[in-house]
Amino acid sequence: MKKINTKYTSLLALLFMVCLFSGCEDDFENTNLDLSGDVNILNFQAEGALNVAIDDKKRTVVITYPGGTDISSVTPAISLPAGAVISPAAGAALDLRSPKTYTITNGNLYNKYTVSANVLSVTAFLSHHRSVAEIQDDDEKALASWFFSNYDEQVSAFVSFQDIKEGKVDLTQFKTLLWYLDGDADERFSMPAIAKDPQVLTSITNWYKAGGNLYLLGYANQYIFEMGRLENTFHLAIGNGMGGDNPDTWGINVNVNRNKDNSSHGLFAGINLTTHGDNRKTFPVIGPGWKEDHNFVMIRIPEVYGLPNDSEQAYTTFTTTNSVRWLATWDGIGDYFMAGIMELLPTTEFKGRAIWQGIGGIEWNQNAKGTINATGVNPHKGNVEKLAENAIRYLSAN
Repeated sequence: MKKINTKYTSLLALLFMVCLFSGCEDDFENTNLDLSGDVNILNFQAEGALNVAIDDKKRTVVITYPGGTDISSVTPAISLPAGAVISPAAGAALDLRSPKTYTITNGNLYNKYTVSANVLSVTAFLSHHRSVAEIQDDDEKALASWFFSNYDEQVSAFVSFQDIKEGKVDLTQFKTLLWYLDGDADERFSMPAIAKDPQVLTSITNWYKAGGNLYLLGYANQYIFEMGRLENTFHLAIGNGMGGDNPDTWGINVNVNRNKDNSSHGLFAGINLTTHGDNRKTFPVIGPGWKEDHNFVMIRIPEVYGLPNDSEQAYTTFTTTNSVRWLATWDGIGDYFMAGIMELLPTTEFKGRAIWQGIGGIEWNQNAKGTINATGVNPHKGNVEKLAENAIRYLSAN
């Protein structure tokens, strides 16, 4: 949809008021505002791309690249209508590891396009079950359903720990392993024995050290300690409960301690954030209704270093010592008390990346229980899905 620049909208309003009170005989067609220009992208080319899809209705450009493509510096060739200009300039290099926005202006009109890139690399859905059909936990099952509905066999696979133990899987064919562990039949945290099998653990650890990426959700974050990427010396909040009715909306804060703004990270691309008076930047993930208590987050981090919760030294020590990017906390936390989402950066020993996503409010299936929300419909499920989509895209491109 074409848009009129705000300053010209104000001008039209002013002219209307002048005519209203002075009896103008001329209509607005004589105001010299040219609204006939075209502000759509005519053609978009990117070297090495398998496909470029332009959607004028959604105002998006989606570029698909083969696996292994470096998209940190892409210089596209863009064709525009006569008289149109674009910003950033068509010849400017872009880092497409996260989506970027172009603004096209033509006379008094403008349009914005979001440009994103997908790198065709296989993400494997890892499970301690032998198949999707055997998954019992409702949240794990909901994620599996979403994943295989949105990613075809060219870029997705199902892998069980048992398959790895039996040597049926070549892990080198996967760029990312996605594992969501939510709980057993009693909603209690328990690391599956097969995941800790020495042969399985060694295989996945070596793959991670060689450059494979991990996307870990919920209790699966425990695996970071099992592999030795982090030492298990931190205080952890591990929720072990069936949950209960709750009237609140829960969310995530991406401006850690209100001064470490991660809103530009690819993990949060396309998610609408609310900026609060204390500079927290948050977005909701689950609405009123039944909520489980399945956190797996680090807490009291500054205390480990004998420092107060707002200590910059604690932040620096934690992030540099452990080579992590501290991305988010629960929405109501405004200091360094806890870490709920982190990116574990490559190190000399572990060349892969890992996303630690342990905030319990990120539920894939809000239960239809209780009286507050008996239907179990989560109005913020779209943010949960977008977060996963962004994580898969980010890890595929890095």
